[in-house]
Amino acid sequence: MKTKFSKKKKIILAVLGMILVAAWIWQYCSVKRFYHEHTTKTIAYYSMDESVPFGDDFLALHESAKDCYINVDNYEIVDFDDYVLNNGISLDTRQVEIPEKLVLIQITLQNEGLENRTINFTNFSLFGVDSNAPMDYELLCQINPILSDGAWGITLPQKGECQIILPYMLFADYYGYSTWNDLENYTFYLQCTSFPTVKCIQMGS
Repeated sequence: MKTKFSKKKKIILAVLGMILVAAWIWQYCSVKRFYHEHTTKTIAYYSMDESVPFGDDFLALHESAKDCYINVDNYEIVDFDDYVLNNGISLDTRQVEIPEKLVLIQITLQNEGLENRTINFTNFSLFGVDSNAPMDYELLCQINPILSDGAWGITLPQKGECQIILPYMLFADYYGYSTWNDLENYTFYLQCTSFPTVKCIQMGS
């Protein structure tokens, strides 16, 4: 009886060992594949006068905007205090830090397809050679009437288009003195897709 129990125990341990080895191999291959996919990205740069197709590239995991295009119509750098004052924007309920300046990027989104497409602006990012600018999500909803319900994205109907202003925050502490005082000549990039191709629209010098 004891011998049979010992054999069963050995078999169970052997099976468990094989399962653990298989799980380790699967995890190793998954990590390796993920690393490969995210270190072999192609980066494509566009200028402001180009209509950039999202194509088969993803904004984020499982989020695509196939048949949609993005244009950067205009961008400007403004003082935060002056902008909110001149536009009558209330800061009474603001919960995030107030920046010194803003980058305001006016974009046009177009859907040339036959399906509605959801575009989340949390998937867009703005960066420079040596810095990243976070989006001001509170201001995003305040300055775009279509987002007045607090949404951070839109559903773009088939054959439809929409204009949005994306506000990004600039903090003086993130930049060197000479760069901060010459931001008009600083090059920014708006990243609008993540993989397999990273598509960036260049603004500035």
